Amino acid sequence: MIDAMEQELFERYDKREEKKKLAQSQEAFFNPKDNSGYLGAKQVEGVWVPTWAHKVIDFAKKKVADAIFAKQGSMTALDHARYNPIMPEWQEEMKKYYDHMDKIEKGELTVKQAGAMTQSDFTGMRMIQILGSLINQEQRNYILQTINTIPTTELLLRIPTVKRFTIAEDVGEFDFVESMKMAFTSQYIQLRKDVAHLAWSDEFTMSTFDQPIYQLHIQNANSEFERVKASKVATQILNFTNTQDITGGTWFDFAAGTEHYAVDPRRNFNTARATIRAGFGVGNRAASNMITYQAYEGNGYIGGMGYPSITNAESRVIDQMTVVPPKLPNVIWYIDEEMPDGKVGFWDESALVRLQGPIRSSTYREEHAGGNGIYIRDWNGAFTLRQAQAVLLRGAV
Repeated sequence: MIDAMEQELFERYDKREEKKKLAQSQEAFFNPKDNSGYLGAKQVEGVWVPTWAHKVIDFAKKKVADAIFAKQGSMTALDHARYNPIMPEWQEEMKKYYDHMDKIEKGELTVKQAGAMTQSDFTGMRMIQILGSLINQEQRNYILQTINTIPTTELLLRIPTVKRFTIAEDVGEFDFVESMKMAFTSQYIQLRKDVAHLAWSDEFTMSTFDQPIYQLHIQNANSEFERVKASKVATQILNFTNTQDITGGTWFDFAAGTEHYAVDPRRNFNTARATIRAGFGVGNRAASNMITYQAYEGNGYIGGMGYPSITNAESRVIDQMTVVPPKLPNVIWYIDEEMPDGKVGFWDESALVRLQGPIRSSTYREEHAGGNGIYIRDWNGAFTLRQAQAVLLRGAV
């Protein structure tokens, strides 16, 4: 009986000490598969990798909770029970961290006191918070990073590509037909990382500014991560090997001496759709910048003469292409300024993917120089898996 009690006490002590060490972790990880933040890492062949054993926060629930709080100003007990994003075993530590940060904001803690506590007791919570500001930030300027996104925790992936077979037609009685099979090929993809490195001196920490300088730097880094991801997708679109030049004018032009538009965009898309179909795909995704989309929607063959151009000039996803005037059934159109004027990507949804790998935030102390720093590393990439199912239209404007 005594041995059992001692064993239980030892286990409780070990768990408490492990949790204390985790709370002081200098790194946190985002798992894209379950949209959650984790603490805890182990060293494998000289590299620190996440254990994925200690989940702290569910970012999907956090997004819902933030939306409810923004709308209502508070949360009901039922909403709090349903959408509290912090795991039960970490709620006390996270509350202490937020209380601590609130005291800093109100000036109830001196810079020296706050700095000491933040660096020691709440480092892990701080890293989780940085991950959260990156994951759930809504970017209105960069839309392309939202295309067909596949979450993965692997950095080296083997992507299979399938080539279809055709069946035998009009086979006569007793005629022999050879067996058929698909042809499989593999494409190896290595995810590389985008990195932000922020550093500040002890003097900066002890100074007072009119603007939240630290938060502005984190926000800038987050925005850059989103821009780079959208840019990677745009680069893939602009490198589609199937290209189609729009001839006879642009989507803006009138035919000489007439009141008719010189080019019918429907013909351009139908030609591109035939190319994709020949590659055993379905054209159901398009992308351009705003002025190119305005030229498409304002074209007389699409909206009719006198149809007003769109007034909402924000980068966004248009998923209502089946109504007048767009007239592109089953197509989702991404408007993003990372695309240049006059170029439109048109592809099968599965032909172009964005892979989102883990994200790691970590902090360090440089005692000799007298300063601190943060690294944010984001493993991701955009890849065209089947060029035969994608077309780049050129010369729209």
